[in-house]
Amino acid sequence: MRVTPSARLFYYAGWAMFLLYYSCNTPSSEPEPSALNTVDELPEVETYPTVDEAIAAADAFNSLGGDSMDNNPLMAMENYKKSIAIRNSIPVEQKLSPDKRFAVQDGIVKGYFNIALCYKDHTNQYAPARAYINKSLEQIRVFEKEGYNEPKRNARAYHELGKIEGEEGRTQEALRLYTEEKIYWDQLPDDNVDKQEGVFNWLSDLSALYVDRRDADKVISHAQEAIAYAASHPDNTDFQLGSTYNNLGYAYILKKDYLQAVKYLDKASQTDAQMAALHNKAMALRLMGNFDEAHKTVDLTIQHWQGQDTTASNNNNVAGSLSNKADIYIDQSNYAQACSLYEASIPYYYADSTKALVYDKPGLVEAYEGKAKSLKGLKRFDEAMQAYNAAIDLINRFKQSYDDAGSKARLAEITKKVFEGAIATGLQAGAGIEQLLSYSEQSKAFILLESIKKQQVIAGIDVDLLESEKNLRRAILDLERQLANDTNTNNRLVLVEQLKNRQNELEGLLKKLNANKRYRQLYEGIEAPSVAEIRRKLLDSDQMMLEYFVGEEKTYLFTVPKKGEPQVFEIAIGQSELTDKVQSCLAGIYGNYDTLRARALAPSAAPADYTALYAQNGAALYDLLFPRAIRGQLSHRLLIVPDDVLGYLPFDALLTATPPPISPDPLYKKYAFLGLDHPISYSYSAALLKEMQKPRHRHELNKVLAFAYPNELDHFTAQVNDLKVVWGEDRIDIKQDKNAEKFVAAEGRRYRFVHFATHGSVNDRDPDLSYLLMNDPKLKQQDSCLYLYELYGISLNADLVFTSACEAGIGQLYRGEGIMSLARGFSYAGAGSIVTTLWKINQQKANVLVKSFYKSLLADKKTSKDQALFKAKEAYLKSASNKDAAPYYWACFIPIGDMAPLKDGGRTMYWLWAAPALIVLLAALRARRRRRQTA
Repeated sequence: MRVTPSARLFYYAGWAMFLLYYSCNTPSSEPEPSALNTVDELPEVETYPTVDEAIAAADAFNSLGGDSMDNNPLMAMENYKKSIAIRNSIPVEQKLSPDKRFAVQDGIVKGYFNIALCYKDHTNQYAPARAYINKSLEQIRVFEKEGYNEPKRNARAYHELGKIEGEEGRTQEALRLYTEEKIYWDQLPDDNVDKQEGVFNWLSDLSALYVDRRDADKVISHAQEAIAYAASHPDNTDFQLGSTYNNLGYAYILKKDYLQAVKYLDKASQTDAQMAALHNKAMALRLMGNFDEAHKTVDLTIQHWQGQDTTASNNNNVAGSLSNKADIYIDQSNYAQACSLYEASIPYYYADSTKALVYDKPGLVEAYEGKAKSLKGLKRFDEAMQAYNAAIDLINRFKQSYDDAGSKARLAEITKKVFEGAIATGLQAGAGIEQLLSYSEQSKAFILLESIKKQQVIAGIDVDLLESEKNLRRAILDLERQLANDTNTNNRLVLVEQLKNRQNELEGLLKKLNANKRYRQLYEGIEAPSVAEIRRKLLDSDQMMLEYFVGEEKTYLFTVPKKGEPQVFEIAIGQSELTDKVQSCLAGIYGNYDTLRARALAPSAAPADYTALYAQNGAALYDLLFPRAIRGQLSHRLLIVPDDVLGYLPFDALLTATPPPISPDPLYKKYAFLGLDHPISYSYSAALLKEMQKPRHRHELNKVLAFAYPNELDHFTAQVNDLKVVWGEDRIDIKQDKNAEKFVAAEGRRYRFVHFATHGSVNDRDPDLSYLLMNDPKLKQQDSCLYLYELYGISLNADLVFTSACEAGIGQLYRGEGIMSLARGFSYAGAGSIVTTLWKINQQKANVLVKSFYKSLLADKKTSKDQALFKAKEAYLKSASNKDAAPYYWACFIPIGDMAPLKDGGRTMYWLWAAPALIVLLAALRARRRRRQTA
C-alpha cells in the first residue's frame, strides 16, 4: 500500500510526540557552560521524494513545534530542529521556484529563531537563546547572497537579542541592538501588520529597559510614544498594552506623581499585567496616604498568588505582596503588624529548604530591611541592629552574583536604604563611630563594585579564566530562572542539583581568580580602614577627613581629625531636598556662562536670577554641610569624602558668609569662598584613598607623558607646550596622533606623570561609558575614546594623572558616581592621584590654572598636590577681574586621592630614598665590624 505524504507526516509526528513525552518531562543533562553558546547538531530525518513533500513535512513539524511550545518547549524544539533538518536535506542542485526557495530559506531562519524563543521565553535559558538567534542571523546572511530578503526576521532577531542584553544589564548593547532592529522595520510599509506590532514592541521594550535604570523620564517618553503609536493603528488588535501602562504607572511613582501613576495602573490592571499593576497601585496608594484602598488592593494580589502553583517565582510574588502590605503598616506606624508580615515573607524567598538558594535576592534583603525598620519603630534597637546586620550579610553574600539588570538596580537601591537605617538606628542604640563609619564605607564600596564588576578585561588576568567565569555566572542565572518557574517536583530537584554543581564550579574558579590581587580588589573591594588607621596613615598633621552619607531621609557627616575626637553629625536633609539645593547652586555657578546646563538644572530660573541662586544656595549648603559645632575645629586642609549628589559639588565654591548685595554686578572678589580658606581634596571613600596611597613600583621614567587632543583651536596643544616650559623638554613626552591610546596602554606604566589635555565625558547612569576623547570621532576607522572600562585592562604607574577638560552630562543630577568612578578606574590602573574637572571651562583660562598648578607643585617639592592647586586658584583669583573671579572659571578643578608632595616621590616612593640609606648604613656597620676584628 502506498503511504501518502500526509499519512507519513502524521505517522512521524505521532511517534515524535510519544517518544518525546518521556524524554522531555525532566531537565536535560547538564551542558558545559561553553556549550551554552553553541547550537545542537540537527537530527537525522527521512529524505522525501519531492520538494513539495519535504516542504509540507517541514511545515508540519514546524506547526507541531508551535502547538507544543507553551506546554512542552523541549518537544517543540525537537520539532523545530526536524523542520530545519528536512529543509536542509533538499538537494541544493535542485532548481526551485522563487516561492519554494523562499519557503525553504524562511523556514530555516524561522526554525532557529523559534528554538531561541523556546529557550528564552519558556525555559528561561538566555545563553542558548542567544546562540540560536545568532544562528538565525547567520543563515539570513547566507541566504541574502541568494536573494532572500525578509526584514521582519532581522528585526525580530535583533529585538530579542536586545531584550536579553537588557535583562543581563548591558544597556548600551541593548540600545545598539534596538537601533539595528529599527533599521529593518523602516524597510517595511506602514500598513504592514508585522511592522506595526514590531514597532510597538520596540517602543514598549525601550520603555522597559529604562525601568531597570530607574530613568523615569525616558520610561515615560517611550511608553507614551508606544501608546500613541497603538492609538494611530486602531485596526490592529495585537498590541499588548498592559506592560506599557504598568511601566508608565511605575515611572510616575518614581516621579512622585501618584495620581498619574494610579490612572495608568488602573488601565494596566484591566489587562494580562493585572497583578503587577495592582502591586504597583497599592504602592502608589500607600504613598498618597490612602491606606484603606492600598490594603484592599494588595490583598487582591496576596489572594491571587497564594492560590497559584508552588513555584519559586510564585512564592516570590507571595513574599513581595506580604512585604508590600507590611510597608503600608509601616507608614501607618503599626510596627507590630508590619514586623509580623515581614517575618512571614522571608521563608517564601528561599528556593529550597536549605536556604542556600535565593531567587529574588533584592526582595529578601528588602524584607530584612523592613523588619529592621519596624523593630526600630518598636524601640527594639538591638534587635533592629541585628536585622540590619543580617541584611548587610546578605548584601555581601549576593554582591558577586551575576543578576539581571532589574535585580541589580533594586539591590543597589535597597542597599542604600539598609545602610541609612543601620546608621540611624546605630546612633539611637549608642553604637560607636567606628561601626557607623564602616556602614558608610561599605555603602560606597557596593556602588563602586556595581560600576566595575561587569568588565571582561582585567590587566594581568587570563582572559580565558574571565570568559569561563562569565559563562558560569550566566549558566547559574539561567538555572535560577528555570527553577523559579518549574512546578514539577522532580524537575526542581534536578535543577537544584545542577545549580549547586555550577556554584561549586564557580567557587573553585574564584579561588584561582582571587589569587590575583587585582581581581580580588576589584570584586571584594578594599577593607575599610579603622579610625586609628585613617589618622595614622591617611591624614597629614594639618588635615581633617569629612565623610558624608546621603540618605533618603537624612544626611550624616563623619569627621575624623588627625588629633582629637572623631564625631558623627545628623543633618536634617534627605537626598531629594539636597539634590534640589545642589542643582540650584550649580545652576547659579553655570549661570550665563553655560546657559544650557543652567536651564537643565533650574528650568524655572530666569537668567537674571542665576547669581542670586548661587549666593543663596552656596551659603545654605555651607550651613548644612558644615555644622556650627565643627567650624572652629576644622584643620587647614580638608579631605572630603562625598556621597550621592555631593559628588557634583565643588566644595571650594561654598560660601562661608552671605555675599554682598548684587548691584549692579556680583562682587566675586569679595565672596567668602571656602576654597580660599582651605586646600580641599577628595576621595570616593577612605578605603579607596588607602588603596591609592599604597607604595608603587619604581618609575622607569621620572617624566610626564602628555596627550593633546588635535585640532581644537590649538588650545590643548598650547596647554602641553606650557607643560614643556614648566617641566623642561627633556622631562616630557608629547603624543598627539592616532596611536596615542595604544601608546598609553602599552607604555603608560613607565611614566611617573600622565597628562590628558583633551575632552572627557562623565556618565553617571553608566559610569563604564565615561571616556577621554583620543581621536576625532569623525574618523570612523579609529577608536576615538578611551573608556573607563578600558582602564581595568591597562597598567599605569603614575603618581599623578591630570585630565583637564572632563564634564558631566547635561541634565538632572543622578548619583554623582561618575567622577569618582573615573578616579576608581585610574586608581585600579595604578594611579596614585587624579586632578580632574567637574565641568569644562574656557580653555585659555584652564591653561592658566594648569600651568600655575604644575609650577607650584615643582617650585617646592614639599608642597602637597591639594596645596599646589590651592595656590594656583589663589593666584588666579588675585590677578582675575571681578567677572573672571566667578567660581565657574576656577572651582571646577578638583584633586582626588593621594595628595603627597613630589619630594623624593612622596609617600608612594619613600623606599627609593630609604633603600640607598639602608645600604649605606649596612656598609658602615660591616666596615666597623671589620675594624674591630683587625684590632
